[in-house]
Amino acid sequence: MPTTKEMYQTLNAHKERTEIGAGAIHVHMQARGMFKPENNITVQRIESWFTRIAKMTVAGDFRSVITAYEGITDTNAASIIPRCDTQRVPLDDDLLVKLNQILAIRLNFGRKPFLLRNNAPTVRQIHQD
Repeated sequence: MPTTKEMYQTLNAHKERTEIGAGAIHVHMQARGMFKPENNITVQRIESWFTRIAKMTVAGDFRSVITAYEGITDTNAASIIPRCDTQRVPLDDDLLVKLNQILAIRLNFGRKPFLLRNNAPTVRQIHQD
């Protein structure tokens, strides 16, 4: 069946709600025995639905992934996959300054990467503080 705009939107809404992407939902489904014998679901296939590369999909495979997402509540999403137990933290100016200071003193970088923001400090500003 053709992959529709509505299918894409539904899948991405679940991904945004749970913060669980293609690899993590695949691991979740495997760990809970959610694959049916007729499923041919791979991480790459799920990712192709997210990126809209896949123009066609097997309805049963897509439905299985949606069902897996629907079983994840907002309260248990962080604990579904061990690596998903951290929460996103908004980057405010103070945090950006601290992160850039840490990156500036790491000696194993040939060129020091800096997080970009209009008012991100320069190397000279950090070393003057």
